Amino acid sequence: MKLIELIKAKDLRVYTKNSEGSSTVIVRTEAIIPACDLDILAEMYIDLDIRRQWDSTFIKLERPQVISENEDIIYQEMKLPFPLSNRDFVLQRFYADSLLDADKIAEKGFWKKSNRYKVIALKDAEHASYPEKKGTIRASNSTVMVLEEDPQGPGNVIYRLVSLADLKGKLPAWALHQGTSKGMAKLVEETSQAYRKHSEEWKQKLASVASLN
Repeated sequence: MKLIELIKAKDLRVYTKNSEGSSTVIVRTEAIIPACDLDILAEMYIDLDIRRQWDSTFIKLERPQVISENEDIIYQEMKLPFPLSNRDFVLQRFYADSLLDADKIAEKGFWKKSNRYKVIALKDAEHASYPEKKGTIRASNSTVMVLEEDPQGPGNVIYRLVSLADLKGKLPAWALHQGTSKGMAKLVEETSQAYRKHSEEWKQKLASVASLN
């Protein structure tokens, strides 16, 4: 089954793929975030203190373990509408800059590009602090997000995300298609709005942290 384009707007495309009877869905999102600082945009996803200020997708975002300066373990709990049970995830993250972390990027098999980009990759993991809990379904997720300087629009950032998620349980295909596509469109909109509102505040925070290192 091919990817189905469900949302098409000026600077946004969302595609999904799912088979009837399966709780697994593939989502691909492509967007342009105009007049945007790549470093701040990436930190909006990497720094959980920042992410909690704007991302309404998850009711819990925690980081129980730091593996290295480019890897950690995070816990996410996603609220679903009644009568569906919430889903949660334990994920290992890798995040890097194509210029500053070129060797690590190459080790992970990501591509070489002439223009700078940031990559955030997630895969399923386990952590003793987060066993499965009653009333919440442990879901599965593999995601790659690439935020790239737009060579054709200086100052813009190309936003690309591909996710393979198994939300488990019995979910109708139409609900997966509509829910994930609208959820991704909302995520991009929230990202853009939060950037416009808080970017100067976060820029100062990042500069302060950098001065301490």
